[in-house]
Amino acid sequence: MSHPELPSDSRAVRPPMWRVLLVAVLAFAAVLVLLRLDGNLAVAAAPGDDDPAARVEGAPIALSAVTDRAAEQLQAVETQRLQCEVQAEKSRHDVLANTLETLVREKLLELAAGSDQKPSEWLALERTRRAEAVTDEEVNAWFTQNQSRLRRGTTLAQIEPQVREFLAQQSLYDELKEEFDVDYLLDAYRVDVAEAEGRPSKGPENAKVTLIEYSDFECPYCRQVVPSLRQVIDKYGDKIRVEYRQFPLTGIHANAMAAARASLCANEQGKFWEMHDLMFEEQKELAVPQLKEKAGRLGLDQAAFHACMDGNRFSDVIEEDLRSGSLAGVTGTPAMFVNGRPLSGAVDAAAISEIIDEELESGS
Repeated sequence: MSHPELPSDSRAVRPPMWRVLLVAVLAFAAVLVLLRLDGNLAVAAAPGDDDPAARVEGAPIALSAVTDRAAEQLQAVETQRLQCEVQAEKSRHDVLANTLETLVREKLLELAAGSDQKPSEWLALERTRRAEAVTDEEVNAWFTQNQSRLRRGTTLAQIEPQVREFLAQQSLYDELKEEFDVDYLLDAYRVDVAEAEGRPSKGPENAKVTLIEYSDFECPYCRQVVPSLRQVIDKYGDKIRVEYRQFPLTGIHANAMAAARASLCANEQGKFWEMHDLMFEEQKELAVPQLKEKAGRLGLDQAAFHACMDGNRFSDVIEEDLRSGSLAGVTGTPAMFVNGRPLSGAVDAAAISEIIDEELESGS
């Protein structure tokens, strides 16, 4: 179907007069909707806080009274809005990064296959060959590290062939990137995590890399990531700073809030990391009496610790961590941010180290 060519001179195209008049009438009508006519035209004012939102028998209910009563719910709505913005930005970056990776891999396959073979045929043969070389240990390690991301109830037996193929293909592309020069210029996705003073930490404040972890002492995946973080801290020493923040998932973990308070009560006496380690080691024993018993074993001042726990201390700190985590896009634990770059799930030390190395090598 052909289309008429547009004239090169825009002055040759003029709308009929009736259309011009119709547009003018509609525009004027729209202005009247937006303006009040009180002898003079005045811009309609938005409702003020003191303006009535309703009247009952003539008595007004001010808009300010409505917003005051709904303050907590409105704050939750605002948090949801900000979370949506963070998620939308992350999704946009993910789309760009994934598309870029696809294009890079296509170029690498073209180079590897050469002119004598189709890239898709070369990939199929190479992937099959490499899948046979993937070890059971590698498959088990991948499943353990990514279990939190899989659908609940998924077993290794159900997805083992796909895992082997994925690992084989991943190793192939890693080797191709070493063989051919690949330079990624797209900036890494980062989240602006709110600063918080006085949180338990290890490492100097001026470290080039800061790792912020949002965690839940009753979360099994948080327990799995503890050894990985220890390895990272031992490996990098003063080059990194690790900061712990509270994110108790009270909807599924009955003792998570009490454990969060216990860690901060212990921190007040300089024993956060000792309590941190002990609670993860004895994760099934996090009821308040058991937490107090742990404090005794760690040599804490029992009277001060009991008063701290019974007085519901540090609730404001925990709520602040929950809010900052939510605004950074945290929905589950563990969630880590390496200089703002997000990592979630029970990732191993190698995955954390990869990002740390990139940050240490960069100028950021």
